[in-house]
Amino acid sequence: MGYTSAVLGVSLKEGARIINGTHALHHDVADDLDNRAANPQRVLRLAAAVAILLSFLLNPDAVGVSLCPFKMMTSLPCPGCGLTRSLIALSHGSLSLSLRYHPFGIIAYLFLVGVLCAPLLPRRAACTAAAFLRSTHFGYPFTAAFIGYAVFRWLSIVYGPTDNIW
Repeated sequence: MGYTSAVLGVSLKEGARIINGTHALHHDVADDLDNRAANPQRVLRLAAAVAILLSFLLNPDAVGVSLCPFKMMTSLPCPGCGLTRSLIALSHGSLSLSLRYHPFGIIAYLFLVGVLCAPLLPRRAACTAAAFLRSTHFGYPFTAAFIGYAVFRWLSIVYGPTDNIW
């Protein structure tokens, strides 16, 4: 603790505001709002809430236009192509249709629900789940499976049906 804060009982930042004549409650509230808006966890929770809400509002039969730049350039689906339709199908209770669109849709849906429910969990459980998701025990196998699925899908499109692949 510096001399100013020890003697006056205020932080240096607050002391500078008092000296400059800008010390007011609305500055502190504005700083708090800026800090909250910049919080990446809040942004992620908001994005997850919007994604789940839209998945309930959209009709799974009406979504068919692809906006994927990778697919537009190569005419092959990117590794994530079909995830949106898979989430919409899951929200409407169609597990088989969801799996047909993209098998990782279930994992994505569980992730979105987990992001929304994380603040409701005890702190220790939320930290454990976050540490597991960041760990190599989950990350490397998930990434390998996701890329492996994409390569398998590309090969099946390029070389035809894969019924007799084994």
